[in-house]
Amino acid sequence: HLPPTLQREIRRCLSSARLLKVPFIKSSPKLLMERVATCVEPLIVFADEVVVHEHHHGDRLFLINSGLVEISSGRTHRRYRSITDGCYFGDVAVLLDVRRTATCTAKMQTHLYTLHGSTLRDVLLDYPAGLATKRYSARRRHLRVLMLDPRYTLTPEQRDEITRGEEKLFDRLDVDEEDAQTEIFQDPTTLATLSSMSSRAL
Repeated sequence: HLPPTLQREIRRCLSSARLLKVPFIKSSPKLLMERVATCVEPLIVFADEVVVHEHHHGDRLFLINSGLVEISSGRTHRRYRSITDGCYFGDVAVLLDVRRTATCTAKMQTHLYTLHGSTLRDVLLDYPAGLATKRYSARRRHLRVLMLDPRYTLTPEQRDEITRGEEKLFDRLDVDEEDAQTEIFQDPTTLATLSSMSSRAL
């Protein structure tokens, strides 16, 4: 058997290489990436296995190494997004301290990495700019789900944000900036294949 320290080092190196698929990890300072790589846990889920349940409490972030995950909401009673390699989910509950806002279901065997919310928050506290960026993205994702409901109306706090000139938060909510940075979402051919795979999996 290998010594525990060597096992941890091998695991960190393997995780670091695979986490480079995730744009916000790839663009992060090396120390942040290494801290995350040391703490993530691998998870394999199978077709039609629910990873996240809408309205449940949850404090884990999920990063997709390979596979396909469908995101759906009770507000529309259907899938509204499919994500794949390099994307992540679960950040809304982890960073905004709310219940899960959507149901996330694997549509094929999917290899994930999971990270406890407390670990992510602790790591990001040392990188205030990164924390602010991730919370901003999480708020946009939260708004995107809320506004799937045609009856949804802005809260007084949200109206105040628009009045203060923060309307960019509400602009083009159909575009997910985090997913858009992944290789598969930048390649129209691959993205079309993803859509086809998702349709066949339904």
